[in-house]
Amino acid sequence: MNDLIIEDDTQMSHDFHADDVVPATAHNLPGDSEEVQPNLDAAAEVIAHFTRPDHPPVVILEDEAPASPEERPEASLDDAEADAIAESGEPSTEAVAAPTHTAQTPDTRLHRVEVVPGKIGETLATVEALLADSGRFFRRNGKLVEIRQDIDGHGCDVKAMTIESLQVALSTMSEWYRFNTRSSAWQPCDPNAAVCRLLINGSSLSRLKPLKGVASQPHLRPDGSLCLSPGYDEVTGIYGAFDAQGITVEANPGIEEARAAVAELEDLLSEVAFATKQDLAAALSAILTAAVRPSLPHAPLFHVTAHQPGSGKTYLCDLIALFAGPKPPSQASFPGSNEECGKLLLSQLMRSPAVIQFDNLTTDIKPHDKLCSALTSDLIEGRVLGSSSTASVSTRALFLSSGNNVMPMADMGRRTMVIRLDPKVEMPSARTFARPNLLTDVRSERTRYVTAALTVIRAWLASGATTVSCSPLGSFGGWSKWCRESLIWLGYDDPATGLFEGLESDPDRLLLGRVLQGWKSLYGASVVMLRNVVPAAMRFDPDDDFRDALVEASGGNDTINVRKLGHWLARREGHIVGGLRLVKAPKTGSAQNWCVEEVKT
Repeated sequence: MNDLIIEDDTQMSHDFHADDVVPATAHNLPGDSEEVQPNLDAAAEVIAHFTRPDHPPVVILEDEAPASPEERPEASLDDAEADAIAESGEPSTEAVAAPTHTAQTPDTRLHRVEVVPGKIGETLATVEALLADSGRFFRRNGKLVEIRQDIDGHGCDVKAMTIESLQVALSTMSEWYRFNTRSSAWQPCDPNAAVCRLLINGSSLSRLKPLKGVASQPHLRPDGSLCLSPGYDEVTGIYGAFDAQGITVEANPGIEEARAAVAELEDLLSEVAFATKQDLAAALSAILTAAVRPSLPHAPLFHVTAHQPGSGKTYLCDLIALFAGPKPPSQASFPGSNEECGKLLLSQLMRSPAVIQFDNLTTDIKPHDKLCSALTSDLIEGRVLGSSSTASVSTRALFLSSGNNVMPMADMGRRTMVIRLDPKVEMPSARTFARPNLLTDVRSERTRYVTAALTVIRAWLASGATTVSCSPLGSFGGWSKWCRESLIWLGYDDPATGLFEGLESDPDRLLLGRVLQGWKSLYGASVVMLRNVVPAAMRFDPDDDFRDALVEASGGNDTINVRKLGHWLARREGHIVGGLRLVKAPKTGSAQNWCVEEVKT
């Protein structure tokens, strides 16, 4: 084998092996039976032409990987090169292909990305276009995320990308090259970390589509139309990870179709021991909410409670969750503190789960700030665990909870739909059922039951009815329109009855009422300082209700902590209970004055 050194006009040498001048397949001239040897000088000249240092490197995105030597297309020679070969008298040979690509290429080939110093902006645009065209990558609140299908085909997860995971993903979608000036050739390399870092930080995401949520079944658009196409929906920004086969919802179903559909849903609940008819309506509302949750900006938490274990709380939650998606719900313990709640919700919601379920609560549902925000806001923001960066995530998940004799407290009262169960037997867990495998049956015929739920809402919207007689629910107006009023229209009790009853029986509200009544009885409308109220109350009999209420409000043990009581009262200033409310009066020096006033409603 002969080694050739080819020098160009820039005095740069190139190590070149004669065997590398392939595929250079010899052509037999007409009438010539002997094998023709390749013209090495001509081939080397072609190689030097395409690898010279002044050959302009550009950032490109091709629809195929660089061809192997056996697959490279025949290079085109310019006129001078063709004349030189003709004058040499040697037969024509195939030269090594130039670093260009043919227009028609197999779909199996990878994209080609060439990275050039000083061209990072072009590289960013190139790679972002590659990610956008894949149909798997989106931007969610300024961050790059990927839709990853489950191995079993049941739904998908949303993964926030890291530099490393993006490099791995790009290596499966493209081939990266950088120009080596020493060898004057393009060399393979890993996806550029600087480019990945800029994409991760949201520096260039204008071409990626915004992701608002993920739906595990056909979903409703704001105008009430049904999106039956899987994949990304341009109208809503929702990614549909489902097979629409079997979903047959009429364009304009009537009230009879709605009644037949809701009867099918109610049959699933025939063996659930609801305490009242209102609780049945609330469970049906939860099913409708699960079926359309990705389409609703906000929805309340559904809480299932009973007096005894074994009453079917978790069973009912699992049944409701099946209408949100085929995957089992994301189980979590109810957080004990506001900080813990923020971390938990952020980590859970970053995956865009269909359902988040707090099972077997042993304490009342505390009004953690992040949980309250998740139920009434489109987004929540927090610091990513183990990182200094922050993230904003969508809250479009169905929230479920369950517990024995557990109820929502304070601000959670108006955000929670309570479903009460009461089997009215001594040992609820010993009951037998006619359909013990109901969850399995519903899972296998999920499209049938999801169709029924969608039919109920579509029929209500198609009826043209503007409203039904029910009290407004503030932040949940859209949810009330679809998942509450549709059932009232069909003759069911108001599903929100338990919510309003919960507000009336909220322990925090009842405690405030006791404080206001005792204060009013002792001082009337007089302005007093808290430090004067506490000694007066402590002189009362230990069984006095006003004294007991102040002790409970301050968190003391038969004593009243003035500082804690002051904070407790400040957080409840202006709250009206029983026609009374506490208001601040002008200070005496640095001491805050208070008075209780009557409010006519």
